[in-house]
Amino acid sequence: MAQAMVGFRRANETAGRQITAVVTQSGFWIAGQIADGSLDPAAGTHLIWADIAYDLGYPEELEPLVHCAHNLDDWEESWGVSVEELNGEAVEAAKQFLSKRSAAEAGD
Repeated sequence: MAQAMVGFRRANETAGRQITAVVTQSGFWIAGQIADGSLDPAAGTHLIWADIAYDLGYPEELEPLVHCAHNLDDWEESWGVSVEELNGEAVEAAKQFLSKRSAAEAGD
């Protein structure tokens, strides 16, 4: 019985790592779509916030994109900043996130 439990735990850990890898890849894909202009920054950052960051436990690396999602989701004209400016910040945050991935891959 103990051996079966060890096998079960290992299978769960492996599955968990695979799911995390898929979710992380999805985050990079969405950030790429934001950065290249093929996905609206508000929609993209919302996806990262609600689906990717949530599933990963809100990692620090995604905080700038989550922050942009909050700003774009809550934006009001009275803020004195245009939604276009917030969209630009989201695009820049996506590019920064992608550059960290490129730097990490270069170090491999």
